[in-house]
Parts: sequence; structure tokens; C-alpha cells
Amino acid sequence: MRQILLGVALLLVPVTPQSFVEPIVRIGLTQNAATVTVRSAETFMVAGRMTRAATFAAVLAVDPETKGPVAAADLQYRITVKLEDEATVVMPAGARVRIEPPASPLEVEARAYRGALEIFGNSRRTLTVVNELPLEDYLRGVVPNELNPAAFGQLEALKAQAVAARTYIHRNIGQYKKEGYDICATDACQVYFGVLTEDALATQAVMETRGVVATYDGRPINALYSSTCGGRTEDAEHIFNEKVPYLVSVSCEYKHAETAFATSRAIPDWKDGVLAVAGVNNFSDAARFMGLPGHDEPASTRPATLAAFIRKTFYPSVLTASDLSFVTEQGILTAGEVVPRSELLFRLIDKKSAFEWQQGVLQSFDAGERRMRLLAGGQLKEFSLAPDALVY
Repeated sequence: MRQILLGVALLLVPVTPQSFVEPIVRIGLTQNAATVTVRSAETFMVAGRMTRAATFAAVLAVDPETKGPVAAADLQYRITVKLEDEATVVMPAGARVRIEPPASPLEVEARAYRGALEIFGNSRRTLTVVNELPLEDYLRGVVPNELNPAAFGQLEALKAQAVAARTYIHRNIGQYKKEGYDICATDACQVYFGVLTEDALATQAVMETRGVVATYDGRPINALYSSTCGGRTEDAEHIFNEKVPYLVSVSCEYKHAETAFATSRAIPDWKDGVLAVAGVNNFSDAARFMGLPGHDEPASTRPATLAAFIRKTFYPSVLTASDLSFVTEQGILTAGEVVPRSELLFRLIDKKSAFEWQQGVLQSFDAGERRMRLLAGGQLKEFSLAPDALVY
């Protein structure tokens, strides 16, 4: 659980409506992009033109006013913009391209964001992309990524996370001013993935704590928090060589109900399931599965025979049989031992990437509907599982 662990009393200070001026924050989405594509369902303006898509790149270009022979000093990095109609615009040297938000969110490389975007070149001769938006809108894209509502669905926990994230910004805003933005979008600062990861309960937590920050001696605290804990936090003095009264060692043991997952009884169950889904029962099936010409079955499943089959069918550079070894449930088998046929078949189709497994953070799993939602690369992805699909 991501949380602030405090050792002394802090003040939670709400800003009164009369004095509340919501800060505008600038989030560095990327700092080293060679190209960047921005899209929206609604048209937006770039370089005086309306478009639904624009691809930006940093290229060496010559000033149109240059006359006579071109010298190296005449070359400057400039931003080019390729629009939806294939027209390309070369921006002036040092230009910053600002895109105001249309009715729909702006998308940058498949992630959607509230607020405006700004694209400009940096000293590394790549592109920096900044998302500029009100602080409270920014927090809607932070809180569910720092404290997963699917795993921690308590409103009060999410409200605490909202206060921590808001306080962190108030304390650290402008940290990356030299780079052209206030704060980064990764776990080096706070994880921010925009609109697609927003969650209703997390948004409620942000709204119900609007403007509230944690302070000590009248200043926003350094609201450090972490995703995991080994049972006890470390004292700030041992990390930063500085005593911080509210960052002292405390217990952080977290008890929760056991999570129910279906799991295989043994690894062979899984491998047999993979072979069944692939429809592979023999080596000829494996060859067809992989789009290769069929071959006669090997005379045996000894590695010496298999090595010849693999060399001929799949891997011409495979070593001799004496160099082969196979890791199975029984341990490491040398080239002279018999390897289970299912093990060999599984290895063949697995090594050729028969299945691309989706990795991500489980958001929810409906066992009845056989539907699974994963957060992968900042995007929510939903999968429907067949009734006979294996769940591990």
C-alpha cells in the first residue's frame, strides 16, 4: 500500500474557498522523444491549421532566409509537424508548439490527457512533451496509479493518498523548471497516466479533499510514500543524513484478506494445457503450428534424435546432442536421458513465441463473467476468457 507513515502530529490544512487559487501544473510526459504523435477525436489547432492528428519530429533544417552556400553553422534543429492531410510544417528555430484542449482529451502515444500540451526541442536534440492542467485534474490521473482502487477500495485510504499526492506537488512544484516543466510523470516523482486510468472512487477521494495538504511548521511536508514495505520504515536521518520530525521509523505491517486465485496443481498441468490449446500432439503438429513444412516423427525422444530434428526443421545453428541439456520438472537431463515428449513439444512452441503473455497489474477479475482487467503500460486492457481457459 502506498501511504505516508508519520511519527508526529501534522496539520491537514484546507485552503478556504475565498483564498483558493488552484495551481496550474506542468507535467513532463516525455523528455527524449525522437517523434511524438498527438491525436484527438475533435480537431485541434497546430501551426495555424486544424487537424485531428499531428506528428512532431526534431530535424536539422536551414533557415529560409539563408542565402548562398550553406555552412554547418546554418543548420539548426527545428520541429517539423506532419498533419492529418500529410502536409508538413517546419516551425521556427526554438519554437514551442502549444495545443489547447478541444472538447475531447488529447492523446499522446495512446494515452489521453486533460488540459493542454506543449512540445518543444531540448538540449539533447530530442522532443519534450509537457501536459499543462489544473492540479486537481492532474491528481485524478495520479491517485489510482499510486494506490490501486481495485486492491485498496476504501475511500478513506484513497483520500489519504490524494492528500499525500497533492502535498507532494505543493512541496516539489518547479523541481524540473530547467527542463521546462514542474514534475515528471514516472515513479521518480508520481506516476501519472492521464484519463484512461482514472477511477470513480479515486476521483471522489480527490474531490472530497480538494485543496487539502499536510503541513509541518506552516509548510507542506515532504510527502514521501512507497508502494511496498518490509514491515517497518526507515528513519529519514539514515537516508538523507538529516532529521525530519515527521519521517521517522514506524511499523507498516499491512494485514489483508487472502486473495483468491486459481492455480495449477503442477507445472505439467500448465504445459499440457498449452499444448491442448495449440493443438500440438506430436512433432509434425509443432511444425505445422509454426508454419513450417511437416516432417516425419523422430524415431525416439532422446535428445540426440531431437537435436537432429531441430537442426533440420527449426534451428540450423543448434549445437550437437552432447551439448544439449533440458530443464524439466525432474531436474536437468543430459543428452543421454529420455525427455518426456510433452516437455519437448512445449519447448518447441514456447521458444518460438507461440503465445504472447500479457503482463500487467490485475485491476479486477470477474470469475463468473470470466472477464479480467489489467493495467499494462498505463493503459487499462480488458480480456474475456473462454469457459475452458486456464487461469493461473
